[in-house]
Parts: sequence; structure tokens; C-alpha cells
Amino acid sequence: MLVVAAVAVTLYLGGWHLPGLARIVDPQASPNLYAVVGLLVFAAKMAVIVYAFMWFRWTFPRYRYDQLMDLGWKWLTPAALANIVLTGVVYTAVRQGLGLDPGAAAGKLALILGMFAVAAPVVLLFVGYINRRAETFDIGEQRRRQLAAREERRARIAEQKA
Repeated sequence: MLVVAAVAVTLYLGGWHLPGLARIVDPQASPNLYAVVGLLVFAAKMAVIVYAFMWFRWTFPRYRYDQLMDLGWKWLTPAALANIVLTGVVYTAVRQGLGLDPGAAAGKLALILGMFAVAAPVVLLFVGYINRRAETFDIGEQRRRQLAAREERRARIAEQKA
């Protein structure tokens, strides 16, 4: 968890940099103090990430391995592939059909709105259609089904013995 948090802080949260830190501690005047403060900033950002990891892990129930495979193959992989295809379609429509440059602000806005308006519902409908007969991923519901099946088996065994 610490290594992943350190990589996440380095890649996504600016590492040891803090906006306005150079105004508070001058790096040229006291480089050692700047390094220590930067290390403390890095450690604080890592602590926030580790706290989030622990919070999520303790809050949400864990899936079994077979449930994760079902989730990945039946839901996430089709959604990712559909999203890639639809992103290309919307990107081409914005670039060709509307004549907007996707790098410009208007083009980016049109691309984002197009993705939310067109691609998101299509991806959801596509994945829902693929998994129209799939079981639920609600762990509580699965546990209730397991208990009901166990009771049915016990009742059948009791009937056979009687």
C-alpha cells in the first residue's frame, strides 16, 4: 500500500511540491529546510492516499475471486471496449461533422458533451444487454441466495431420510 501510495503521489499529486511552498520556505536560502518540508508534504500526501485505501477496503465488502472474474469479463471488459469504440466515433464526429478542432476549447467541450450525451447511455445499454441474464453482484443478495439454497438442500436431505 505504501509503494502504491508513493507512486500515486509522485505521478498524480505533484510529489513533494506544494503550491506556494517556495514563498514560505526559500529553496536557495535554506535548501535543507525546503527538503525536510518537501519530505513532510510527500509523507502527508501518502498518508491521505493510504487512509483512502484503508477506508475503501474496510467500507466495501470484498468480492471473491470468481466474482471478480465475472465482474471483469462480463461488465468491465465490454464496457471498456464499447467506450473505446464510441470515443473514436464521437471524436471523429466532432472533428469531421462539426468541423471543430478537438484541441481547441470549443472542440473539447463538444467532445465532452458528446461523450456524456451519446456514449455513456450507449455503453450502459450495451453492457446491460450483454448481461441481461447475469446474476447480481450484490454480496448481501448472493449470501441470501446461498443461505436459501443451503436450507433447500437440508430440507431435501431431511425428506430423503424420512
